[in-house]
Amino acid sequence: MPYPLKKTEPAETMGENALLEAHIESLALGDVNAIGPIYDMTRTSVYAYCLSLLKNSAEAEDAMHDCYLRIHSSASLYKPNGKPMAWIITIARNLCLSRLRELKKHVKLPDEDWHGLLRTDEISTNLHAADMLNALGDTERQIVLLHTISGFKHREIAEIMGLPLATVLTKYSRAIKKLRRMFKEGEGEK
Repeated sequence: MPYPLKKTEPAETMGENALLEAHIESLALGDVNAIGPIYDMTRTSVYAYCLSLLKNSAEAEDAMHDCYLRIHSSASLYKPNGKPMAWIITIARNLCLSRLRELKKHVKLPDEDWHGLLRTDEISTNLHAADMLNALGDTERQIVLLHTISGFKHREIAEIMGLPLATVLTKYSRAIKKLRRMFKEGEGEK
C-alpha cells in the first residue's frame, strides 16, 4: 500500500517543488512506488543535463538510470529545502562527472541525439540545432540547457555547477549571443 503524501493540500494544488519533495519523502519512508512520479516529473531535465555533459545518448541514459537508483537509495538523506530538482541534478552531475573520469574522453554529440530533446523552432529552422549547441563550450551548453529546457534560474544553476553567479550570467549571455549570431548567419544563407 502506497504511503500517503504528508502534505495537507491536494496534489493538484501543490506546487511542483512541494509535490516532488512529498514524493521524495514518501520514497524515504519506504514507498517504492514514489520513484515513478519522481521519474515522470524530472526525466526530461535529468536526461538533457546528462546528455549535455556526456554527449552520448547511451551514456546519458545509463547515467540517468543510475541517478534514479541513487535517488531511491539516498532519499532518506534529502533535507527538504524547497529545491528538490537541484538535489536531483546535483546527483546526476556527480554521476556524469564520475562517468567522464572513467571514460576519459569527450565525444561530439551525434546530431540524432538532439532531435528528441529540442523542438523545431526559430533556432533550428535554418541551422541544425545540434550544430549550434555543439558550437558552444561545454559549460555554456550546460547553462543554456539547464535554463531553457529545465527551467532553472541562473542562481540555481550557479549552485548546481559550483560557479559564481556572475560567471553563469556571463556565460549564458555569451552563449545566447553566439546562438543569435549563428542564427542570423543562417538567415543570410537562404
